[in-house]
Amino acid sequence: MRPVTVPPYFKYYIALHEGEDIVAIYEAQLAEMIAVFENISEEKAGFAYQEGKWTIKELLGHITDTERVLSYRAMCIARRDATSFPGFDEDEYVRQAHFGRRSLNNILGEFISVRKATIALVANFTAEDMLHIGTTNSVKVDIAAILYMIAGHATHHLKVLKDKYLAE
Repeated sequence: MRPVTVPPYFKYYIALHEGEDIVAIYEAQLAEMIAVFENISEEKAGFAYQEGKWTIKELLGHITDTERVLSYRAMCIARRDATSFPGFDEDEYVRQAHFGRRSLNNILGEFISVRKATIALVANFTAEDMLHIGTTNSVKVDIAAILYMIAGHATHHLKVLKDKYLAE
């Protein structure tokens, strides 16, 4: 499956996994995310590599929120809901989520639940579903593009985590 209708701001993320089996990507990422985040101490989880950047907890919370939003949009489009979905302010979502009050393990548990729900949803999409087009943030997008965006977004932030937060 290859995305056909792709918003410009999705292209970088999609290119990270385009053409790969999306469920296999999600499952591999789930295992990697668990392995990486389980090895971060609670003290380190409050670390931000630069003033004004998210902490590790906030980064994981952002990945989770974004996946939840995008998988919901994919489900709605697959169900032929004609709603035009608005954009969302990722910084405001992080501010309002209060991830700093939670343990990293708690946030990781939420990510695991969201990812498992995404896998269950996506595993049952048909080839026709993948090509169905909806509108998000005033731009046309097909479900395949949304699903690769989820995968690429997680891959991007895992790289940032390893390069900027965990590099010694």
